[in-house]
Amino acid sequence: MLSSGRILPKADGYGSNSENGSGPAYSGDPFFAILRIKSNVGNNLSLGLCYEKDAGETFLSGKKPEYLSGFVQYKGKGLIKQVVLGNFQLNHGMGLVNGSGFMHSIKSFRVNRQSLQRIRAFSSKSESGFERGVAIRMDLKLLELITWFSSRNLDLSTFKIDKGNTQVDWREHLLYTGLHRTVSEMDGRDLACRLSGGIQALFSHHQLHAGIAYSAESTGLSGSGIKSLEMQSNPNKNQHLSLHGTWLRKDWQIFGEMALADLKFLAVLAGIRWEANDFLQGLLLMHHYGRSYLGSQPSAYASGNKVTNETGMALHLHLEPGKRISSDFTGELFHYPGPRYLTQLPSFGQRYSLT
Repeated sequence: MLSSGRILPKADGYGSNSENGSGPAYSGDPFFAILRIKSNVGNNLSLGLCYEKDAGETFLSGKKPEYLSGFVQYKGKGLIKQVVLGNFQLNHGMGLVNGSGFMHSIKSFRVNRQSLQRIRAFSSKSESGFERGVAIRMDLKLLELITWFSSRNLDLSTFKIDKGNTQVDWREHLLYTGLHRTVSEMDGRDLACRLSGGIQALFSHHQLHAGIAYSAESTGLSGSGIKSLEMQSNPNKNQHLSLHGTWLRKDWQIFGEMALADLKFLAVLAGIRWEANDFLQGLLLMHHYGRSYLGSQPSAYASGNKVTNETGMALHLHLEPGKRISSDFTGELFHYPGPRYLTQLPSFGQRYSLT
């Protein structure tokens, strides 16, 4: 699939206004271009490739493509169930450590064996939220194992970096947009480097699925970042440990995850789903994310787009009171024990929905 186009009218960034007072602010033309290739090779191999140039970017970054994402994937039926070489996403448990998408409503919240442990080959135009390296999934009958290693260069925002600080938390300065149009965006390109790896085991017996995951990561300056910023790397080293599982009975299911960051900062997400009869089903969800908790790429149920500094509970009811009539009610309460956006004091939030 090949697509290209542009947005009219032309933005101010293509004109004479710029960051340094000379020439356009954007380095490239206003056209965007996307090229995607996917192919299945026999019954076990598949591959994917994606090239993207955003509006305002150049087609090449030096001698390299502006953005390239791809994978080669093997799927089998024996001991080795899946191998992905290239870009991939992970999902552990409820997603407190590694997840594949935020759940802003509990209406469609589902937990099963597949969602507790997953490798997803990645060839999307999104330039964040993925790993780059190798991931392997193995089936040992009652036990399923996932192991992975990833190495990625990442962009930095250099605006607030104190070069006199020898203990910089580089994770606070990472950029996730993937845009390389302006001088500052291009100057921050690939200045950081992130190495990560880990292992996860999932035990399954009848309707019980219980897992444990351990991962470690190191985030610091890349070689070009050390040279550009004239600083030593002093990488941030972090560890994550997660216990998660689900138990399904005839009319109800309990599930949850407890995660530790650096083996001391806690996050918990747990719930119970029940089905009283064909006309009444419900879900109760509770969570607590410590103020200092930070997952690797956390992605779970939250009021915003961060799994941090939040405690709350939510209730969802689905009723079918009559023929051709169905209704859904959702109520959510949130408590933020520390400062958040535009609020320097502990605060509360609530949401209700009736359909």
